[in-house]
Amino acid sequence: MAAINNHTDTLEALLDRGAQVDLADVHGRTPLLIAATKGYLQPAQALAKRGADLRRKGDKGETALSLVRESGNAAFIAWLREAGVTE
Repeated sequence: MAAINNHTDTLEALLDRGAQVDLADVHGRTPLLIAATKGYLQPAQALAKRGADLRRKGDKGETALSLVRESGNAAFIAWLREAGVTE
């Protein structure tokens, strides 16, 4: 939920308390994929610092890059590309 609502501080607190960085929901969406859907860069960066898989795919084959393209967040797209994500 913290990634969905752009609450980076809450997200980091949950991770500090042992939340799994790449735990997927019933649709295969990880917190990173959810942040990408919303175009929320700061939570995504916090997740990446904790080891989130930037290339992981959801159940429908969606990636963080494909989802963030839909959100239109150019800074997020640039950050993923700088991290070496091509698709």
